[in-house]
Amino acid sequence: LVAVKLHSNAVTLAEVRHKSNVINIDQLGSVGLPRRFDPQNLARQQDMIGEIIRTFRDQSGVTNRDAGIVLPGGIVSLRQLNLPYMTAAELAKEAEDITFWTEIEPDIGKLEDPQISYATLASSENDDLTRVVVGFAERASMTQWSDLLLNAHLNPVFLELESVALANYLYASISPEERQQSQAIMHVSGDRIELIAFAAQRFHVLKLEISEFDQVLLSEIEDVSDTTGEFWDEVGGRIANTMKQAVMLLHEELSSSQFKIH
Repeated sequence: LVAVKLHSNAVTLAEVRHKSNVINIDQLGSVGLPRRFDPQNLARQQDMIGEIIRTFRDQSGVTNRDAGIVLPGGIVSLRQLNLPYMTAAELAKEAEDITFWTEIEPDIGKLEDPQISYATLASSENDDLTRVVVGFAERASMTQWSDLLLNAHLNPVFLELESVALANYLYASISPEERQQSQAIMHVSGDRIELIAFAAQRFHVLKLEISEFDQVLLSEIEDVSDTTGEFWDEVGGRIANTMKQAVMLLHEELSSSQFKIH
């Protein structure tokens, strides 16, 4: 499998091989983009990015054509939902009906042609509970990402959400003892800051509501030589207050008194 990850100014390719329960990941490298990548306007940049991926793949000598791509945060909305107990077969049948989801999550009903996917986190007949995490987006916006891989002469077989990919990576990296504890990732990207939190049978992604001005400052902070002084103290204070509110909410959602933030 060829794995593709788009950054604001570059694209990274890796080759993933799975053999005898062992996964090997060989990073082929990254190549710069001639202009800044805008995930909200993918269609305009699709030909340019597709050609770069195709050329880079050929130069790297990769023969595999099956590919997956990591979707940036914000493309797909995620919700954790608690439903009455259902067997896997019953849930699969209900899930085929869009009205089943729109009655539970009104935001899905706001989409013209929603594409919906879900994963079961917990199922207990005794507790009359089926807990799922559901992802939803406009079908047309999802198709663009598959088309990007096709444009690069690759066969799209997997679309992964950035938040899920980060959580899976962290989960695989920590000890079995830590996996039993609540964990959170503070993820800062070009257009958003979010906390990705998970615990046993729970998964949450919480966007931090900060001003557009502070978001721009954070996206460029790596290029700032000196972040001391009153100005940056005020920026840090505003973001810290937002973080505190988000952490308090996660304490409730995860039913945990503490968790580690990475």
